[in-house]
Amino acid sequence: MIDKQYGKLSLVCDNCGDGKEGFNNISEILEFVSEEGWITRNANGTWEHYCPTCSEVAEI
Repeated sequence: MIDKQYGKLSLVCDNCGDGKEGFNNISEILEFVSEEGWITRNANGTWEHYCPTCSEVAEI
């Protein structure tokens, strides 16, 4: 999940809730997702984000 709080964006794993805060824009999030091995998928029109640990365990 991508959330906006206090003018900054945060990325949160849709499975475990772990994540990272402090992004300025979506481009920074996409770069982080790519570099850190997160998995992003579209499930019935809703984007879901999974941290490397959850994507490995759940085989998403």
